[in-house]
Amino acid sequence: MEAKKIILVSLLLIMLAMPSLAVGSITNYSVPAEMPLNLELTATGKSLDDTNTPNVNQLCSFYFLEADSGYLVDRASDQYTDQTGRFAMQKFKLTEPDFIRGNTYTLKTICGSNETNGNFSITQKQEAFDVFGFALFPQALVMDILYWNDANNSTIIFIGILLLVFAGSWLFMIWWNSLH
Repeated sequence: MEAKKIILVSLLLIMLAMPSLAVGSITNYSVPAEMPLNLELTATGKSLDDTNTPNVNQLCSFYFLEADSGYLVDRASDQYTDQTGRFAMQKFKLTEPDFIRGNTYTLKTICGSNETNGNFSITQKQEAFDVFGFALFPQALVMDILYWNDANNSTIIFIGILLLVFAGSWLFMIWWNSLH
């Protein structure tokens, strides 16, 4: 009876170890090294099994992680590999506050049991000029206004700024009329 238990446990351990023995890989993985804010990032690659045969119709998932801490920042949509094992992540727009200028992030791609990752840095390619000690990016001003105008991001802050501008204008007009 003891011999049967040993054989059963041995078979169970072999069966549990078998998925980890199948080693595949993701090749030709491409992620840009630097990405400006408010642009769309994509990644491509090819998923192969342990015999270098393409994995066809395999689900691939894409995760954005902080490079330093490994915390999950966001997740892009899943994609399937094509008949040659190739995959391409749908374009993903990098916006603040999730992605911060100057920080480095990792794009982790998992296709079945294969996984790989690539790092990219968030940059701001626009030239800045100094206004009273603050860096102003005139090329990004429109995108920043659109971001803050989005109701999901900051309707209350945007309305508050407008009210301050109107109140300041009103007070200035009262002061100006009192002088004349």
